[in-house]
Amino acid sequence: MRYYRDVDYFLYFREMPFDWIGYIKILPDGTACIHINSKASEIRQLRAIKHELRHLAFNHMWAEDKPIEEIEDEADNGKGVRFGKDFAWVELKEKPAQKYIMHNGKEIPLFDNGDQLMEYIVAQASPQMLDKLRQAGWNC
Repeated sequence: MRYYRDVDYFLYFREMPFDWIGYIKILPDGTACIHINSKASEIRQLRAIKHELRHLAFNHMWAEDKPIEEIEDEADNGKGVRFGKDFAWVELKEKPAQKYIMHNGKEIPLFDNGDQLMEYIVAQASPQMLDKLRQAGWNC
């Protein structure tokens, strides 16, 4: 499901205690208010926005059966969540079923197009490799 900024969620920047970077609050009507510390650096603000939006995309506010450590790890990791430009939207990307062929007892993935191949490569990449791909001009 795709959530839209200024419809499904709102971003607010305000001063908070130094050790707070951001938090999310769900209103009775279901909209989310994401509060970000205006005193934090821009990099920390961006990380906090993504973290809180991942909570929204993964529906963590309604995940009563998940341990908090698992919820926070998923919000930090963020695999499968996409953001629109300037956080205009956020969505959990549904993964299509992967197709494979067997060769010498090993599964070899098949892809319908280059975009699927790139998604597969990016999903397997370490943070250091992602930095190198971005430096090389890839949008990942």
